[in-house]
Amino acid sequence: MKRFFLLLLAAIIGLLPLMSACAEAPLDGYPGIDELPAIDTINNPFEFFDVKNDPNGDGIVTDITEWEARRTEIRDLIQHYWLGYRWETAAEDVSGKYEIVYEDNTASYGGFYGIWGACVFNLGDEFRKLSAALLEGEVTVGDKTFGPASTKAEAKLLAIEAWNAGYSVHYIGEPPWGTEGDAVFVNTTGAITEETIPARVRPVYQAVITITNPETGAKASFAAKLNVPTDAQILAAWGEEKEQVPFVIDIGGTSAFSAANLNGQGYGLVTFKATDIYPDDSNADDGIDRAGVYTALYPYDANDYKHASGALMAWSWAASQIVTALENTAEGTSLTLGELVRLDPAKTVITGHSRYGKAAMFTSAFDDRISICVPSECGGSGIQSYRYKVEGKIFNFNTSTYAKADRVYGKTEVPTVSYGKGNSWFPETAAMFVARDNQIPFDPVEIIALVAPRPFFTVSGIDTHWLGNEGAVASMVAAEEVYDFVGTTEIEKNNIAVRARQSDHVFYPRDFCFALAIMDREFKQTDDKLLHVKDLFPNGTGISGMSYPAADYATVSELNDYPFDINSSYIPWSAESKYTLWTAQETFLTNHNVTITAHSDAPDVVLVLPDGREVAAAAHENDVFTFQLTAEQSVYGRYELRTVGTDKAAHSVYFSAVSLADALRHGTTKGDEGEENRVLGFASRLANTKENPPLVYIGSETEPASMIFTPERVVPEDTSLLEYGILFHDALFIRIANAGWDASQTFKVKNLRFVSMPEYTFEFSMADIAASAENNGKQDAALFTKPISWNAERYNNGFSQVWPAIPDTLEERQALERGETITRPSFGNNMRYFFNYQLGHMYWRYFMWNFSGRQNDIQGYGDIMHGNWITGIKFLDELRLGNQDELPDNLKNEKANNKYYMLPFLLGLLGMFYQYRKGKTGKQDFWVVMLLFIMTGIAIIVFLNQTPMEPRERDYAYAGSFYAYAIWIGLGVLSIWEFLNKKIKNIDPRVSAIAVTTVCLFAIPVNMAAQNWDDHNRHARYATTAHARNYLNSCAPNAILFTYGDNDTFPLWYVQEVEGVRRDVRVVNLSLLSGSWYIDQMKRKAYESSGVPISFTHEQYRDGKRDYVLIRDQFKEGNLKDVMEFVASDLPQTKLQGYIKELDFIPTRNVILPVDSAKVIANGTVKPQDADQIVKDLRLHLPMQGLTKSQLMVLDILSTNNWERPVYFGIGLGSDAYMGLEKYFQLEGAAYRVVPIETKEAEFYDYGRIDSDILYDNIMNKFEWGNIKDPKVNIDFFHDQTIAVMKYRNTFLRLAQKLYDEGKQAEAVAVLDKSLEEIPLYQVPADNSMLFYIPMYYELGETEKANHLLNELATNNYQMLKYANSLEPKFANTPSIQQEERLSIEVIKQLLAFATQAGQKELAQELQDKVLRLYNPSHISPDKPLMKDTADKAGK
Repeated sequence: MKRFFLLLLAAIIGLLPLMSACAEAPLDGYPGIDELPAIDTINNPFEFFDVKNDPNGDGIVTDITEWEARRTEIRDLIQHYWLGYRWETAAEDVSGKYEIVYEDNTASYGGFYGIWGACVFNLGDEFRKLSAALLEGEVTVGDKTFGPASTKAEAKLLAIEAWNAGYSVHYIGEPPWGTEGDAVFVNTTGAITEETIPARVRPVYQAVITITNPETGAKASFAAKLNVPTDAQILAAWGEEKEQVPFVIDIGGTSAFSAANLNGQGYGLVTFKATDIYPDDSNADDGIDRAGVYTALYPYDANDYKHASGALMAWSWAASQIVTALENTAEGTSLTLGELVRLDPAKTVITGHSRYGKAAMFTSAFDDRISICVPSECGGSGIQSYRYKVEGKIFNFNTSTYAKADRVYGKTEVPTVSYGKGNSWFPETAAMFVARDNQIPFDPVEIIALVAPRPFFTVSGIDTHWLGNEGAVASMVAAEEVYDFVGTTEIEKNNIAVRARQSDHVFYPRDFCFALAIMDREFKQTDDKLLHVKDLFPNGTGISGMSYPAADYATVSELNDYPFDINSSYIPWSAESKYTLWTAQETFLTNHNVTITAHSDAPDVVLVLPDGREVAAAAHENDVFTFQLTAEQSVYGRYELRTVGTDKAAHSVYFSAVSLADALRHGTTKGDEGEENRVLGFASRLANTKENPPLVYIGSETEPASMIFTPERVVPEDTSLLEYGILFHDALFIRIANAGWDASQTFKVKNLRFVSMPEYTFEFSMADIAASAENNGKQDAALFTKPISWNAERYNNGFSQVWPAIPDTLEERQALERGETITRPSFGNNMRYFFNYQLGHMYWRYFMWNFSGRQNDIQGYGDIMHGNWITGIKFLDELRLGNQDELPDNLKNEKANNKYYMLPFLLGLLGMFYQYRKGKTGKQDFWVVMLLFIMTGIAIIVFLNQTPMEPRERDYAYAGSFYAYAIWIGLGVLSIWEFLNKKIKNIDPRVSAIAVTTVCLFAIPVNMAAQNWDDHNRHARYATTAHARNYLNSCAPNAILFTYGDNDTFPLWYVQEVEGVRRDVRVVNLSLLSGSWYIDQMKRKAYESSGVPISFTHEQYRDGKRDYVLIRDQFKEGNLKDVMEFVASDLPQTKLQGYIKELDFIPTRNVILPVDSAKVIANGTVKPQDADQIVKDLRLHLPMQGLTKSQLMVLDILSTNNWERPVYFGIGLGSDAYMGLEKYFQLEGAAYRVVPIETKEAEFYDYGRIDSDILYDNIMNKFEWGNIKDPKVNIDFFHDQTIAVMKYRNTFLRLAQKLYDEGKQAEAVAVLDKSLEEIPLYQVPADNSMLFYIPMYYELGETEKANHLLNELATNNYQMLKYANSLEPKFANTPSIQQEERLSIEVIKQLLAFATQAGQKELAQELQDKVLRLYNPSHISPDKPLMKDTADKAGK
């Protein structure tokens, strides 16, 4: 015990100097913290801290002379109270030397700030790997493929092209900070040429800056890297030669301010390692490291004002020394260093990101030589106000665009949080302001004001909570007052802007374009003072790559972009030349009487409602204006308070009226870790105080949890009261976890009060709370809780209705470039989508199919021709769908065109009303049926929340509601019977029952049966099983056949399992091949089919193992068998270290499947006569980021099979399923066989080579067609689509072309004839895929058949044109009709070309005149060319 007290005493003695420094006043007579007033609003930059510093003696800045005195005072306050002294190093104590050194030519990607967890690539090595890969094979970049090269010189040129096209390498950073992504090297190097190919090492041109402390003689140096544009770059950017160019000093590295970007625009870049100047250390547990260049010169002493400086001030000091060195004569020369390295110190831009952005801001605040200040995302302790906090506030800014922005803001990085338990950014004296932020005698507005009127442009990440975005914008808005006061021109008065946008805490290329426009105006332009924002990155993707389209702006202030109105009560002051105006009102409830109080020194103030009406003040006393709004006036929207007067500049402030749901909108935060993820936040400011706090009850505890009311981070209390919510501390979760927390318990919050609803008190509960004592209580914090209450619809008033700027994605850009208009969905848009599409198209349409009528069975996407409901009553249908009489025959004669004349629908309505009116029991029964109807219909719509463009009709999902409605139809019959009995006296009820039943029977069920019989009759239709047999009969014996979906797999299983067809063929469904149970099945023998050859064991592919295998470029290529063994291995060197577990990967994108030519000839894979075409190996390129287990199994099957068994892929699969094998396909019917012969052409309709003997035998002799040609058999839209997907007609055409090329004309004719015989036009109408049958027939001398087919296609397309021309403009001008019209015109033009080339001039003339008369009824000339005339007229 004695030893403990001795240690305690020693600790107290050790802390005495720090305690003294914190408690007493700083030097030079400045007041101590206890004498500083607590100010809860943003400081007034025009009010002197000490009136003695005001030359005029009144303490208020009214002229520019006073402002200069005020600037001096602000700089003193910043140094004395917060950042520490900024040593005034004299110019003669700074020297610079120019030198060249060499370093590895590396670039870092990913990680946190690009530092921790980043992946480093040597650019020279990567270029050489790319060249080597191109020498060996192909390299795909996006949709472009490069190579293979035949020489090293060609490989180098192709590598340059691929590099500039965006060649990338995928990376995974080291945990815990590492990120995963693609390193796109051209974004680092810029476009390269033969002269600028990256080397393995690069020369570093640097200035060594040496500073001397004349008082001690101490010297210290640091290196500043210099990136200067070439002569060619300067000439291209400036239009003339320049001895010196402006440059950017980048503290710490800001991504988009890269040398490539700046040098390309004719600007220089200077960077230095900030941590060489002063360490970045926030770990106070082992003492704060302060050893660096700055403290070597000016040793740190917490008790000596001039030697107590923090890193932020030291970093900014270093940037200034670079400017000084450039101004001074360089060592060993007669030139200044700036002249020597061609950088102009009189034209300097300062930038930095995050913490270094703060330092950049302080550099320009303390050094007037800086021309432009561009701090990036410097947030807390940067531009974020120390007093304006929105902790716990939930935002929702157009979340259809930015889901990440829909979030609760956690703890804002106010000074208390920045300092924490100690931080090298500040001297220890700053600790006195912990939990006393409102006593700091200045605010960031004053720091920003020191830069005025020089351009100040900054950006902030809207979804990055610690940046305190709203407080940052408030600081900028407040600083605008100073710019307006100090500026002498409109440009200077408006030289300040902030852009809040979605961000992953990065300075993006799009941000760089705005900064560049400011630089160009300040440095390049003379008479032209517009800001010309360039579109430098038009092909970038997403927020990290793209730039906005080029645009011009008059001033920097026009660049402002943020989605909220600030709380004006934080700025209760203005410049002397402008009226003051503020209100504490942020929001108020709609449809309530409300009193709004405004404060102003103006003669009058008016309130402007959202509709533009002005409301006068109900009362005005001194500077207080009171407005009374009725419930009718309190509508949803944005309100403006506006001063009225002529002796000063006008002033406006804004606030919003919100719904109750808006006001109560709440959620849990998405912070960093621990308690940052445990914030319950609201959209409305809490009215609770320390005296009247919310009461938080934990589980079954009867006493409320303890609560703190300061911004301290590490505290013993359970909770903190924030401005907009409640924070639950890590200590609470340690406590309840150790006490055996039961997750079935709840947290309850009582006595919640909101400023927008002062008359109400609320209670709140939370469930499913995870609690753990691990990791100091931070464990599972991200899982925090699910509120029992609701998340309301939106809070989207004010600026947020139009934020963010459009376009803000590459897709939006491309849409605008196509001439389209981009409108982000509002709440009204979403409701229209719900009613029009989800309820209307995806439910009501199906409902009316069953009870009114159906246009056809062709899937519709909202156009007027396909899949709509109809009534059969002409004038009603034409009101909705236009002229139905002129529909093309193939649509008009659809068997699925069913007309019920709305009789079932109307009868159901009768039954519905009849049931409801049958007394109490009837009403009860009505609600039972109604509940069934809603829950099996509309409720499913709400639950599914369907997206547009469903792959198939979904009417089957709502069958339950149709059954419910059928109950009412039955009751409708009963209602008619009762009605007749009441109206017709003495009628026999039995007679009336028979009469009503008979009429209703024939009017509805009989009519429906008659209408539906032809399109529901399956008699003699065996097309599905025929397709299945064709699939299987396309395969050689003992084949493996890969299929994909249910439509191409289930029929195969049926004919194999039930009918015993081709049980030697093993069907492998790719959709199921990711399941371990299915892989197990595939490995087993089934009927005559041996197990599929798979080398992986069950343990290696069981669920959860190798579900997704990453692809890495560790090797140029690899043998497929070796690659599969690598993936199957569990050795550590075959794994990547992921965030949570080790990751499997493939070490190359290029895999090789060797070919045994003797084996493939011997087993019939290749015919002997084709032996000279066999390749030595199959080369597959895998461009994707990784493989699914299914894809991995396909590669393993190919490898393990080793050409033993024939391998086929179904003809209707997509390219993803084919995995690059298309060039090795051989079309043998309804499937492609993998053969070791490469075919260069690989388009969708031309995959694979053709062996005419095999294909001819299959489709002419073996294939079945399932009675398709029987006119009595119903071939519906689904069968049409199946025939199209299986490409039957295309296969016939390709075979005919192949036979024609081989000189087998008779066989070619027979093939085409067979196509038209088995798939006749009267069953499956001629579509445009048959176009090229016509020239084929002409080539074969079958003119009559060609003419017949030409007429069929011409008639179809002419009828479409005629139909389009018969429609009223509101229908004719819809995109779908215009597209059909354009397509038909193009087809007819092609048909005319075929006929003309074949010498069928009369036929061509007849068709041309027929179409031209459609557009011009007076047309009689036989010489007008259709090509132009029709297209012109069709453009109506």
